[in-house]
Amino acid sequence: MNMTYDSAISASVQEKKHSIFQFSKTFPALIVLIAGIAISIFIWRFLGNQIQNDNRVAFDKATTSVVNRLESGVKENEQILSSINGLYANSVQVVRDMFELYGSIPTRSNNALLSVCYVPFVTQQSKEDFIYYAKSERYYDYAIKPEGNRDIYYPIEYIVPLEKNMHRSGFDIATNATAMSAITEAKKNNGAIVASAFYDVRPDTAGFLMMFAVHKEITDQLAAQLQGSLIDGIVMLELNAKVFFERCIGTSTPGDSNIVYSITQENSNKHVFASNNFTLSGTYSPLLIDQRKVKIADKELTINFATVPNFGGTFQAYTPLMALIGGIITSFVAAAFLLSVLTSRARAEDLAERMTRSQRRIVDASQDIIAVIGLDGKWKSLSPAVQAILGYSQEELLASDFGNLLTTDAYIKQYNGIVTSAKDEVGTSFEGQMKNKKGDILWMSWNLTVSRTDGLIYAIGRDITLQKMAEDQIKMKNRQVQLAEQSALEVSEFKSQFMRELSHGLRNNLTGTLGFLQLVTDKVYDTEDEMQSYIANAENSSEQLYVMVTDIDDVTESVGSDVAAQKQHFQADKLLLSLKENARTIKDKKLSVVQGEDSAPATIYGKQQLVTNAINELIIALTGSMNEGTITINTRPNTYEKVVEVELMVTPNDTVAEMIDLYKKNINNLVDIIPKDQNEIIFHLGLARSMVRRCDGTLLVESLGKGEPNICQITFPMGKITKK
Repeated sequence: MNMTYDSAISASVQEKKHSIFQFSKTFPALIVLIAGIAISIFIWRFLGNQIQNDNRVAFDKATTSVVNRLESGVKENEQILSSINGLYANSVQVVRDMFELYGSIPTRSNNALLSVCYVPFVTQQSKEDFIYYAKSERYYDYAIKPEGNRDIYYPIEYIVPLEKNMHRSGFDIATNATAMSAITEAKKNNGAIVASAFYDVRPDTAGFLMMFAVHKEITDQLAAQLQGSLIDGIVMLELNAKVFFERCIGTSTPGDSNIVYSITQENSNKHVFASNNFTLSGTYSPLLIDQRKVKIADKELTINFATVPNFGGTFQAYTPLMALIGGIITSFVAAAFLLSVLTSRARAEDLAERMTRSQRRIVDASQDIIAVIGLDGKWKSLSPAVQAILGYSQEELLASDFGNLLTTDAYIKQYNGIVTSAKDEVGTSFEGQMKNKKGDILWMSWNLTVSRTDGLIYAIGRDITLQKMAEDQIKMKNRQVQLAEQSALEVSEFKSQFMRELSHGLRNNLTGTLGFLQLVTDKVYDTEDEMQSYIANAENSSEQLYVMVTDIDDVTESVGSDVAAQKQHFQADKLLLSLKENARTIKDKKLSVVQGEDSAPATIYGKQQLVTNAINELIIALTGSMNEGTITINTRPNTYEKVVEVELMVTPNDTVAEMIDLYKKNINNLVDIIPKDQNEIIFHLGLARSMVRRCDGTLLVESLGKGEPNICQITFPMGKITKK
């Protein structure tokens, strides 16, 4: 069967599509889809359980907070009763003042506490004696209420606070069935605290009682047998139920907003207290409910808790479902993406191969060294440019150390410091001298990118030797120009001073000549007419010379007046202070300037700033290749020669000594030996020499030999000591 070109192409495409979607190639995408759906279901169930647990924890935390606060309020009142119980246990008789002292503090601090009372047990036979005793306790109008004859009485005797409860004094508690029931329980519990049921403790106030029975210690056995199970009385607290609950749990905490609760008595559905949002109950189906028991003494209360509407939030409720849907969608997207990746893998591999070949061509054709270095400094890979620049083959350098090619330890230290401090994946520059295979010194500029994730340094190196040589040539030319300018300035100042002194001398001589001629002219000669004409001519010539010299002086004064005006008398101590300050500011050097033992006070005449600059230049020169050292300075006045001698002694240094010898041999041709200068020592010596000569001084530099100090001796004109 004949097949056209188009049909062949179409068949080839269909075959490729069929091979791309084979199960053996696409099964990873199916596995990803199944795994993604399984993970989504797991996340859905996990989030559901997690949210349910979080809601339960938040609900339990809120309910526990309410229970704890209520129990704390109960304990507070039990402690009041325990305190008064201790009073009765440790006293033979408790009188009114003592009772009121113990009861006044809690009634002032606890607004739910209506009163603290002592209720004695009184029989019909002891009624009159009891009333008489009560009146002796300053209850002058005391009477038992309500009136009537009964077998036993439980009248309130002591009550705190009295001023708010006068109407309760003498009230017989036994007339109230609820209170009497609590008293009966107290008698049975042998001193334990009991509580009454909730009832109207006052006509307008619902509340409850807390009490314990008082049994006085009886040492007489006969009296104890006669009393039997009878008690002496009851210590009782009257509490306002509403205020008590509001004081304990009425103030809301952040967790209270999540719950609704109500409190009921034992065996009763009647609510004795409820939360402010209790009106919401019955209008919705709560997410969580709980029931907790709390005891007030021997009475048990039931607290019914429920969550508020939308507890936990609507979004939280739908979060698991949203996670499930999102996970399924993500699974399908991931499977589709993986399928796309699998089907395009062949095309991607081909494209990557072509890109790799292109990048390899770029690396091979680059004239810069493109290399990979380990963090330990070992070469990992290099481009062919290393052969042309350093003379080494790739195989010769692999696994060797980068620092082996650097010329000095300072460069190695600088390189290590850059690698250690460099930010990750951020390029950093490094320049240093390296040796090629022939031993020649090359200047190399490296761009380093440190990748601590890969544990590698990606480096690009370029030979900048010619650039550095050009920079050194420019720098050398600048130094030569500076020395030449300094020499020209020195010559100019010397010429100005010479002309100034010359014109001054000529003017003095001519002034004398004119004076003598004037005397001759004024002398009377009767017959010497011809002599007077000669004298007149000489006078005219002298005047012309005087005018010419005066013009020269004016010119020299205008040139050198600024220089002369700057000269002054100053103490050599100021020079020492300036040198110490300058030594601290020299970058990367630790230098100290000390005054020698032979120093003596001296006054220098000259330009103070120029003198200071000259000494500073000497310090820079004598410490040119030193990182640290000591400079000793001695200043001495020489009255015989009328100069001040300044001596500098610097820590030994071989390079400085070598440059001093070269300087002395070429002192009259310093510009030409600048190319041989090291660390700019000769350059700074030349500047210092010129500055010293501009100050009318002299400079002598000596090296005492290898390992010996280098010495510099300077003289300056001696100044006058100014007396204040």
